[in-house]
Amino acid sequence: MKNNRIRYYLSLWVILFVSIFTGNAQQTDTVYMNNIVSSFKQVTNLPQEKVYLHTDKPYYFAGDTIWLKAYLVNAITHFSGNGSHYVYVELINRKNKVQQRIKVQQREDIFSSFIPLPKSLEAGDYYLRAYTHWMLNEKSDYYFSKNLKVFASQSSFMYPEIRYEQKGKKRIATVTFKRPDNTVYAGNYVHYMVRTKPYENKFRQQQTNKNGEIQIDIPEKDKIEQYIYVVLEDKQLKHKHTFYVPDAFDYHVDFFPEGGSLISGCTQKVGIKAIDTNGNSVEVTGSILNSKGDTITHFKSSYAGIGSFMLPISIGEKYKAVVSSITGDMKKEFLLPDPEADKFSLSITERNGIIHYTILHSPQERLPDNLYLIAHVRGFLLFVQPIQKGQGAVSLKSIPEGILTLTLLDGNYVPHSERLVFVRQNHSIWQLASDKASYGSRSPISLDIHLSDLSGQPITGDFSLSVTDNYAIRCDSTADNILSNLLLTSDIKGYIETPGYYFKDNSQRLKACLDNLMLTQGWNRFNVEDILKEQQKNPKYFMEIGQTISGKVLDIRNKPLSGKTVNVFVNKRPYPSTHTDNDGVFIVDKLSFADTARVEAQVIEKGKFFRANIRIDRDYFPEAVNTHPYKDAKYEQQNEYREEMQSPFVREDGVLMLRLPEVVINARSLVKDRFSSYKMDDEEMLAQQDARTALDLVKNVPGFRIIDNRPYINPKYSQRPEHLMSNDVNNRNALRPKEKIDYGRTARFMLDNKTISFNALSLINAEDIVGVHKIDPEVDAAVNITQNLKYLEAAYNEAFESGATLEELEELEVDRQLQKMKGGTQSISGGCIVLTSRTGNLEIPRTSQGDTAFLLGFNRYKSFYSPKYVTGEERKSLVPDNRTTIYWQPQLRTDERGNASVHFYTADRPSYYTIIIEGITDKGIPCRYEHLLKR
Repeated sequence: MKNNRIRYYLSLWVILFVSIFTGNAQQTDTVYMNNIVSSFKQVTNLPQEKVYLHTDKPYYFAGDTIWLKAYLVNAITHFSGNGSHYVYVELINRKNKVQQRIKVQQREDIFSSFIPLPKSLEAGDYYLRAYTHWMLNEKSDYYFSKNLKVFASQSSFMYPEIRYEQKGKKRIATVTFKRPDNTVYAGNYVHYMVRTKPYENKFRQQQTNKNGEIQIDIPEKDKIEQYIYVVLEDKQLKHKHTFYVPDAFDYHVDFFPEGGSLISGCTQKVGIKAIDTNGNSVEVTGSILNSKGDTITHFKSSYAGIGSFMLPISIGEKYKAVVSSITGDMKKEFLLPDPEADKFSLSITERNGIIHYTILHSPQERLPDNLYLIAHVRGFLLFVQPIQKGQGAVSLKSIPEGILTLTLLDGNYVPHSERLVFVRQNHSIWQLASDKASYGSRSPISLDIHLSDLSGQPITGDFSLSVTDNYAIRCDSTADNILSNLLLTSDIKGYIETPGYYFKDNSQRLKACLDNLMLTQGWNRFNVEDILKEQQKNPKYFMEIGQTISGKVLDIRNKPLSGKTVNVFVNKRPYPSTHTDNDGVFIVDKLSFADTARVEAQVIEKGKFFRANIRIDRDYFPEAVNTHPYKDAKYEQQNEYREEMQSPFVREDGVLMLRLPEVVINARSLVKDRFSSYKMDDEEMLAQQDARTALDLVKNVPGFRIIDNRPYINPKYSQRPEHLMSNDVNNRNALRPKEKIDYGRTARFMLDNKTISFNALSLINAEDIVGVHKIDPEVDAAVNITQNLKYLEAAYNEAFESGATLEELEELEVDRQLQKMKGGTQSISGGCIVLTSRTGNLEIPRTSQGDTAFLLGFNRYKSFYSPKYVTGEERKSLVPDNRTTIYWQPQLRTDERGNASVHFYTADRPSYYTIIIEGITDKGIPCRYEHLLKR
């Protein structure tokens, strides 16, 4: 029903606008315009989706929970519903490694969920990414992406500092390692790595000097983000930190003639955009000089390194810019594009809601007879208009809010110029009333909300509401929000710094800044030239309405098998059998499973297992690449709260006490560390292996070799005689001696306390492994790790509970036995490779009687906990209430009168609250409201 409504509205708009502008058109023009209308219909017939995430806070502390709501809308109309039923949300670190991934299921017509942040999560820069399976047909530029800061929620044992200095052509970093009491780590070993290429960067080791310092040479790098990763060892603890190396300051200025080309003999507006090497804006001033060195005009960026100026262009002249950065005072020169006499460009001015346009062209050239202006918003065609006398006007009154694209075409449908215009429309008025003038701690609050249009008519819609504590959280009004995202950043090419700034108000200054932005950004979601050529691609990925499992059944020659019966089990639960089609494909639909599910598929023939090559389709997730530069955001208002959270000191009964972070010593890790001669148990070290499977990781272990398809650890070569049948055909019973190479016993493998086969390594994803330990043959002969790992763990646990130190562990019986066996033979064991999985209980897919895969299910729903202080006993409770998110409501809907209400309780701190409401009306109009609740 909703798809039909969308098509109805789109058809109505096209008919309305085209009829207005073609009323007096000639027959040739009518045919031309109808062809364009027909081309644009393909855009509306193939649905496109956008996702926006509203989160409860702009930044978080380790141990917090990210509460979120996804708004999934049609990319053209912004209507919600009748699209995908699942949204994928990922938390990704600065190294582009996915830390968490959830699949949000549509529930009661909304997508709301949460992501818990572990207390162990490293503080730093992250980003949230959201998309649907259907959106995989588009470039990742169209996915939702939002940078996110995560702060440490407790004190640390180590506070590293870094400084950079240039010595000739060499750049050196000095890292100082300090404790919470400001003493330094002197004489400690530090493992470190400098990232200069995507993978296979080497780890090195230094020892800190008396000042707790090490010095690291920073080599040249590829075109990637460079960082220094350090691991400081302090007894049984390891302290890790990542420093992102800033590029040396430099900047570049681009110049954008209005309409696309610089036209000889005209006075034309030119946009400027200045960014540094990290992608952040640079404020600049400059002058334009001609070829004789005469100054023609001056310019200055107005906001975020963006601005514009008017340039009179002489015929046959060329120009350059002399630019100075306001910060750093670096002067540089840049050439402007060469003026062209055979091109023409669109130039516009807006006055009182009307766009007046002019076709700029050189006095030496005349305009073609047949020129047309087409206009669209988000690929929704508004009109096709013949150009009269090289100029005209367009009213913005009925234009939908967003980016209006004006394209100049000739009679052969060739685009010659394009100009973007942002259209602002005021649609809504918010009213919020609280039941009291002030509130104490743990007091109830009732808020009445009313939403109406400019004429006072109520507006119905779907919204979400967050209430945060201003002492702990300060919201950034210039950050991306639902207005700037759906109307601006999701539809325009390139990174936009502080997009929310352009929607703070409707002042003339912001209108001018927004128009400068339109001059300097490119459009590519709906490319007019591609649309007119009808170059829309057939979708590769389907729209995910329900959960399905699919796959293929092949014979031993990898030819598809049709008509085969396939049984599918999800978490050991059987589903009705299905059959393969002519391509060997099977599909099981109408499924419902949460979290990560174990899926098994088997082929049954005459009631028995049929040996065939079954391949279950695995989940596909796009590569993580963040195109938004990370900024050193300022959080001065929250410094007091952050210092309180991260301080190593706490006052108890009037006494200042040192509060150390929690440390968990894992006996299993200690056992493996104790007996291994080589280990990879660091996330960064594992990532540098660039491995796809566990086998790839094991192949990189020093001393591990595969000989004749058999695995060995530190193989020793020896010769031994072997009696084989003689080759003498006349004497078949004769034996002949032959030397055979003896490599010793083959290696054994363990995964999470279980013995596994060598062949199973290729079935395990490398990203599921967090530790690889090599146990040498003579050591394994002493401790028999595959049999005694549980016993060893128990012994170490008992020793630690008794207060034993690492040195005292050598007194354990097994350590004495180990010392005796070192240097022994390999006759008892070939050594062992011990793998540790991320979950600690990883299941291995079976290789016989079918296929096994682990597929992502939907994230289980959980409501935001909002405490209620109804009784006096609850209000007097000594348990502190220091919530930073006071209230989160993802299911806020205004009724037919435009009304909604919420109720919650205050926390202990007597601070002000910020209320933010975001959402979309039933007519597809995004809305946002921010209110300060004083207490």
